[in-house]
Amino acid sequence: MLLAGAGLCAFVSGFFTAAYTPATAGRPGTAFVAVTLCAWLLCIPLLVAFILWAGRALSIRGVAIVLATSGIISAVLNEPLAWKGSLGVYVTLLVLALVWDRSMLFTRGVLVVSAVLSAINDARYMALVAMLTVVATFVGPSVRQAFARHPIRWSLLAVGALLLLARGAILAMQSGLLGRAIALRTQNQFVGGRSWVEAARTEWAATLQLFSSHPWGFGIGEVTNGGLAREAITQVQSVGGDYSSSYFLVDVFGARVDLHSMTADLWYHFGIGGVLLVATIALLLLASLPLALSTIRTGGALLAFATLAGGWDLLFSPMGNLDRLIFAVSIGLLFTRRVRSKTDPAGSLPATEEVALRS
Repeated sequence: MLLAGAGLCAFVSGFFTAAYTPATAGRPGTAFVAVTLCAWLLCIPLLVAFILWAGRALSIRGVAIVLATSGIISAVLNEPLAWKGSLGVYVTLLVLALVWDRSMLFTRGVLVVSAVLSAINDARYMALVAMLTVVATFVGPSVRQAFARHPIRWSLLAVGALLLLARGAILAMQSGLLGRAIALRTQNQFVGGRSWVEAARTEWAATLQLFSSHPWGFGIGEVTNGGLAREAITQVQSVGGDYSSSYFLVDVFGARVDLHSMTADLWYHFGIGGVLLVATIALLLLASLPLALSTIRTGGALLAFATLAGGWDLLFSPMGNLDRLIFAVSIGLLFTRRVRSKTDPAGSLPATEEVALRS
C-alpha cells in the first residue's frame, strides 16, 4: 500500500534527520517523546489498514457509524464538552451516516444545522466545511458523470471552486453576516495583510521561519535550539499572534515540539520522508473529492464532509486530532474499493455493502 510505504519512509527519514541535525538547530529530546512520536506516525498506516480490513465485514455506513460513535465517546471523555472541536465533527458525521439512505433534504438539513451550530460556537472552519458540503449536494448528474470520466481534471477544478467559495465565506464573515463577534475575530486575523495560512494559524509563521533556517526538518523528538525558537516566536509577533503567552514556550516549543499542524509536525520530526507522507495523504484526500460528488446521493455527502474536514486537519490541526484525519482517509479508501468492486467483475463486496448498494 502506498500509504504504508510513505509511512515507513517517514519513519526511517526521522531517525536520519535527527542524526544529522546540528546542535545549532536542535538537540535530542527524551526517549519517551521519541517513542510517542513514532507511535503517532505508525498509527496512520496501521489504523487505516485495520479499518479497511473491518470494512470487509461491515458496510461503509456501518464503519462510519462505529468510528463516529467512538470519536464522540473519546471527545466527551478527553475534551471540554463543547461543539467546537472533535465533538461537533463526529456528531455531524454520525448523523450523516444515519440519514445515509434518506432523502437529500435530510442530508442538507443536517449540514445546515451543523453549520449554524458551528457559527454560533465560533467553529468557523466547521461552518465553512458544512456549507461547502451543502453546495456539493446540489451538483447535477452531468457534472457527477464528468467527475467519474475525468477525476483528476475535475478534482483540480473542484479545488479551485472550493477556494473561491472559501474566499466568499471569509468575506461574508468579515462583513458581519454571521454575527458581530465572528466578524471582529475574522477581521483581526486578516489584519496587516496576513496570508490565509497565517490567518488560520499564526503557528504557521513560526513554522515558515524554522523552514527558512533548516528546510530539511529537525528529526524525531528534537527540541528546537533556543535561538531559533525565539526567532520563530518573533515571527509570530510580526503577524499579530499571541506571542507573549506561555503557549508557545510550553506547548509549541516544549519537550515535544508541536507546531499545531500535522503537515508542519511531520516535516519537523520526520524531514523529507514526513513531507512525502503529507503529499501521499493529500493525494488520497484529493482523490476522494470526485468520489464524493459522484456518489453524493449514496453516502457521498459524508465523504465530502470528512474529506474537507480532513484537509483542514492536515494543514491546521495538532497531533491530537489525528483520529479525524484517519477517518477521512479510511472512508475515502473504502469508497474507492466500493467503486472498483462495482466496475470489476472479479471484485467482491461484503453482503452488507451489496444490500446498501441495492437500496
